Amino acid sequence: MLLVSDDGSWEGYAGKVALYFKPLGSKKWQYVKTTASGDSGRLYTKARAWTSGHWKFVFRGDAATNGDDSATDFVRVRR
Repeated sequence: MLLVSDDGSWEGYAGKVALYFKPLGSKKWQYVKTTASGDSGRLYTKARAWTSGHWKFVFRGDAATNGDDSATDFVRVRR
């Protein structure tokens, strides 16, 4: 979810969010695609992982709010 603090409470926020992937052992994040959250702040996208690594979302910010990164999420690919 994309949330912003509004006078001490957290509210959903509509905005464009980029998805990044970092393969295991790499030091560089790779851009995958951009998706958008709705007014509730919820977002949904699909992406295929071909190798194990970490995912994160990045909100660059806009005129109304600052940007931030999400926590990372690890996926292990087994073949």
